[in-house]
Amino acid sequence: MTASSTASANVNEPAPATPQPWWHRTSVIWTAIAAVAAIAGVSATVIAAK
Repeated sequence: MTASSTASANVNEPAPATPQPWWHRTSVIWTAIAAVAAIAGVSATVIAAK
């Protein structure tokens, strides 16, 4: 008895994109809001100091 088997893999196939967790988008939004608030705070301090 002879048994033969073949296996193949396509190396050129791109890996599927992993979805971002739900909190990733929220953290990016809150980081942007914090950055804008920090810039506004520094600007208000500079204007008030003049």
